[in-house]
Parts: sequence; structure tokens; C-alpha cells
Amino acid sequence: MKQRKLIRFVFPELQRRLVAVALACVGSSVAIGVCLVAIAMHGLAGDLPNDGDLVLESMPRALVIASGIGVAVALPVFAMIALAMTMPLMGVLYRLQQFLTDTAEGRETAECELRTNDPLQDLCSLLNQATRSQRAANAAGKGSREEGSEASQRAA
Repeated sequence: MKQRKLIRFVFPELQRRLVAVALACVGSSVAIGVCLVAIAMHGLAGDLPNDGDLVLESMPRALVIASGIGVAVALPVFAMIALAMTMPLMGVLYRLQQFLTDTAEGRETAECELRTNDPLQDLCSLLNQATRSQRAANAAGKGSREEGSEASQRAA
């Protein structure tokens, strides 16, 4: 049986902020749309010979309903799109963070590798160049530590 991949937020605060920006865009676009419809309806009400007052009376209720439906439809859609767009990027950032942490703590000696279609390939290559000497020192340190542990085992 194939195991399903657990969806986990690796940078939850950053992802929350990006989703909040997307939701703010939804809110402002719905507000702009409602304002434009209100302006158009007000102009239409002024052009009507008899029922302009009736249009103006029903306009607030119609605008509230339209904005409510717009937010109810657009908010979940944009939230899902924002999350779907952040997932691949956050996975790459998590891998780069792990690589840098392991390199700084002396555990990493191999080059940073990302999947072929992952974004930020150039950043990974740049990190490899920037950390080459540290990773070489890590590898040399591992070699001397392994030799020292083998010598201590032979002595015992």
C-alpha cells in the first residue's frame, strides 16, 4: 500500500503572511468591484425617467449581497491558490535551510541538490560555491575524527 505524503507547513508564519496578502487582494478587489457597480448603478438610476429612486433604494442591499457572494466565492479559491503556490517554494527553502544548518554544524559535506524542476536552482548553485571551503573542512574534520576513533578502538 502506498503511503500518502503528509502535508506539513515548513514555514507556517511565512505561508500565513503570503495567504494573508492573497486574501487582502481578494478583499480589495471585491471592494473595488462593488464601488464600480455602485457608480454604474447610480448613473443608471439618474438616467431612468421613473424608477431611479427605486434603484437607489434597492442598491445598498444588492451591493451587500453581491459583495458577500464575491467574498464567499473568491476567498477560498484564492486561499487554496496561494497555499498551492507556496508549497513548492517552501519545500525548496526548507531544503536550503537544512543544507546551510548542516554545513554550519559540520555535518554536511556533499553539495546542495534540488529536484530538477524545483525553483531556485541558481541559489542552490550559489550556495554550493559559497560553502565549498566549509564543506571541504567538514569532510577533512570527519576524516580525522574517524581515524582517531579507529585508532582508539585498536588501542583498546
